[in-house]
Amino acid sequence: ITKGGYLEVGVQTYGGGLWYTWFDRDLTIAGRVLVREKKDGVVSYGHKLVRVQEPIMRIPTLAIHLDR
Repeated sequence: ITKGGYLEVGVQTYGGGLWYTWFDRDLTIAGRVLVREKKDGVVSYGHKLVRVQEPIMRIPTLAIHLDR
């Protein structure tokens, strides 16, 4: 799905997150993806593990006086 010129992917958290540990640090992406492969005219599906080494975002901490 594309929104506002950005590719949007579906993600889901596992369990109750410790969200404050994500703030003010470089974040990357890692996980398992489903891939479609075509060899000799035969289509198959499998999964691969991926890890993006370079940071792609940072989530800043909200100033304490704005956290209401």
